[in-house]
Amino acid sequence: FAVNQKDATGAGDTFFAAFLVAQFHELPISQCLEIGAIWAAKSVETQFSCPPPWGSIPELEVLMQQAKDSGRKERLENRKKEKMQ
Repeated sequence: FAVNQKDATGAGDTFFAAFLVAQFHELPISQCLEIGAIWAAKSVETQFSCPPPWGSIPELEVLMQQAKDSGRKERLENRKKEKMQ
C-alpha cells in the first residue's frame, strides 16, 4: 500500500493485532493478511506510533463485512453438504 510514512514504529504490532482480530472473526487467512496490511499501512501515517481507530478506516469495515458475509455463506453451504451425506 502506498502511504505517506511518518513513523514506522509499531507497524508490525499493528499488523499482528489486526490479523488476530480478523482470525477471531474466523475470516480466511488471505483476508486476515489483507486486513493486517491495511491497518499497518495506516499506522505508519501517524507520528505517534499508534494506529488510528479501527472504525476510522472505512476499508477495514468494508473488508470485514464482505469477509464475514462470504464466510457465513460458505459455512452454511458446508453444513448443507454435511447433512446430505
